[in-house]
Amino acid sequence: MKKNILFTIILSFFVGAVAYGVTKTIQVGPAGDMLDSVYYGEIYIKNNATSTGITAQNSYVHVGSNTMEVQSGFLNGMTQSGGTTTITYDGMYRAVAAVSANGGNGKEYHFTLMINNVDQIDCHMPRKMAAGGDVGAMAISCLLNCTAGDGVALAVENVTDGTDVTINDYNLTLEYIGEKQ
Repeated sequence: MKKNILFTIILSFFVGAVAYGVTKTIQVGPAGDMLDSVYYGEIYIKNNATSTGITAQNSYVHVGSNTMEVQSGFLNGMTQSGGTTTITYDGMYRAVAAVSANGGNGKEYHFTLMINNVDQIDCHMPRKMAAGGDVGAMAISCLLNCTAGDGVALAVENVTDGTDVTINDYNLTLEYIGEKQ
């Protein structure tokens, strides 16, 4: 397993007779890229009308694994396929997801971020839908401790019954913020 390397750059300069110095440590990844650059990924769904089929009550379903079209936004150090963002570098990532959806009247849906199809309990948000097909919105914000190759995706479950949900709009943003814990 290749390790990251730290380089220290020392910059000295003079203004008049006064010397100034700046020290900057840069982390370089196994592929020779600078990890002080921000790694980020964004995926989204806009104006979707295809429902996400709930297979069973209290059973998470991966959003984007059916026929809805999940688009890639800006990606740097990550890839996206079928609604899953794949992490390229080990590290701590800030995750922010925003979802608007409609489902059954009075039905309660739980949304979560998953890593490799495992529910991340600190990345969970419930939403009870109103009557009349109104669109409800919610957000998730959390930190994810990821290993290179991990896949991050949004999932939803209906805790009331098996009524489907329609994810109208969705955005997931991931940002590398530091070393893996």
